[in-house]
Amino acid sequence: FRLPAFKEPQNSDVVVFKYPKDEKLDYIMRCVAVGGQTVAARNRELFIHGKPEGKREDLGREYDAEDGRYMRYISITTPENKSYVIRNYADGYSQGENFGPVTVPEGHFFMMGDNRDNSSDSRVWGFLPAENVVGEALIIYFSWDRMGPVWNLIDRVRWSRIANLLH
Repeated sequence: FRLPAFKEPQNSDVVVFKYPKDEKLDYIMRCVAVGGQTVAARNRELFIHGKPEGKREDLGREYDAEDGRYMRYISITTPENKSYVIRNYADGYSQGENFGPVTVPEGHFFMMGDNRDNSSDSRVWGFLPAENVVGEALIIYFSWDRMGPVWNLIDRVRWSRIANLLH
């Protein structure tokens, strides 16, 4: 069963889609480029048509117990004045730190997770075909801590994230 997309994804939209490597799975990621746009990354900075994805502001680093390491948080404000936060490993390791440039084919999208160093995204599996798009993600309906006690699922629910709007 597939729901029709409400609109064609645009840069910085958070999108629900059928994972290209296993279409029984729904994934949620950020669309960073659409058909005809060129994408590249240099030293952990993303470029669309040779321009930064947006203005970057370092929000600092914080320990993430689930990942077992420090993460660096970076606020991105796009030229269209959309804002979101990405995160990278603070220790310097970066998946896909440098890639491209690649041009997204028409009818496809380049998707990236906001958790940039721990994301199976278009850098790994390629361009997302438009027919895999389910729709725009709007709200977090459930969130839980993978590292919590197995015997106490209630304590693993991240209540503060439920019903948050996605940007």
